[in-house]
Amino acid sequence: MCWYWIIGLNNFGCLIYLNEYQTRISKKSDSQKDALFKYNNVVRHFSLLKNMIEIIRTDSQNLEFKKLVQLLNSDLAKRDGKIHPLSQFNNISSIKYVILVMKKDKAIGCGAISKYDNNSMEIKRMYVSPEARGQRIGEKILLELENWSRELGNTKCLLFMGSKQPEASKLYQRNNYDLIEKYGKLKAIPDSICLAKDL
Repeated sequence: MCWYWIIGLNNFGCLIYLNEYQTRISKKSDSQKDALFKYNNVVRHFSLLKNMIEIIRTDSQNLEFKKLVQLLNSDLAKRDGKIHPLSQFNNISSIKYVILVMKKDKAIGCGAISKYDNNSMEIKRMYVSPEARGQRIGEKILLELENWSRELGNTKCLLFMGSKQPEASKLYQRNNYDLIEKYGKLKAIPDSICLAKDL
């Protein structure tokens, strides 16, 4: 069983070792199928390790979060125009609850929550880097934000978005967010959309 341990030590060496191991197995009788099955599982596990992501809880002072928010703001400016009423809510200076998704020590996605009322958290600053989209990273961020909201004693998450964000709209609909009446300053912004979910 030592070859499981070798995989974790040396990527290059482990690939050579596994290839040699597979060659030896292929020359043996059918009674070795179980060993080959274990080998295939190890290869599959090694592939998963290369694609592993890490979810980090932090706050808005995190530099990686700030970089992603800059990219988010640029993306929204392209969709909505540089001057849009929703941009007044872009301030992140005092957000206590931030989620970062890391892959190979690089931040590829973020999201945040802030207190809205006694029972609700507002989801903010959701973003996934273009190269990481299509991998359900946004869903992982959303789930972690919901879990954190529950841990803080809340029973609801709510959020707002612009009408020119179809990808975000699909994400929230897929995760059981419903349209609600516009709240606060959003009532005066025609193309804003408000959603909520009971936790």
